[in-house]
Amino acid sequence: MNIANQITARTVTVTSGDTGRATSKVSVELSGRPDPRWQSCFHFVVQGRDGFYMEGRPIFDQSNVEGVVRTGHVDAFRHELPEVLALTNTLSRAQAIKDADRR
Repeated sequence: MNIANQITARTVTVTSGDTGRATSKVSVELSGRPDPRWQSCFHFVVQGRDGFYMEGRPIFDQSNVEGVVRTGHVDAFRHELPEVLALTNTLSRAQAIKDADRR
């Protein structure tokens, strides 16, 4: 990933989850294809964030990320997503600069 690129959410799709569970499957189409560094930064940001409401570890597939959110927290997830992506972009860019300085 070029350190100048900013990944944003193009679309967010919500579908009902497993029967008997009050969850929804959330699929986010990203504006770019995140590299492993960006994905690691995303996991780090999500792991340390209260109120993001994503259950388990999100799964990346090219320019999509999917996860499970409790049905009652879908609106909160949508509200928090832009900030989570912005923090991930900032952290990933800082890590790329730090890694480049080591060379």
